[in-house]
Amino acid sequence: MDADEIDPELDAEFTYNVSLRWAADVVGVVEDFFDGPGEITEREEARDWTLALLAQIEQQFEPGDTDYVSRAMSATMGEKTGNASTTRNPDVETCPACGAPFFQFRGMDSYEQAQNHFEYMDDDDHEGWDISIEKHQ
Repeated sequence: MDADEIDPELDAEFTYNVSLRWAADVVGVVEDFFDGPGEITEREEARDWTLALLAQIEQQFEPGDTDYVSRAMSATMGEKTGNASTTRNPDVETCPACGAPFFQFRGMDSYEQAQNHFEYMDDDDHEGWDISIEKHQ
């Protein structure tokens, strides 16, 4: 974004925002901005914050957890994070190989979401798995 439009006194040409979009079991899709420690005015700084956030997302993920992205945003900023067990939804269908909730993948039901998960995951852990969720008519 043009820095002058945000704050004419800001000594920068641009400001950078990190926008995230992720799947959530109740609302479908969540979209939010990651707010760094003030205005990010350098491309390199924006890249560094984004990489730090992505590393925290991977670190905060736990199978069945439904709030790991929010915890990752807090952890990236050095804030204390809550316990993943308080944000678990035990009723969601998860991958038997990696524990990822199927609702994070596109599809109108768990069967389609599982199909898309196994199509996307092409590592050794997922090789040879068959989808055993019943397709409802």
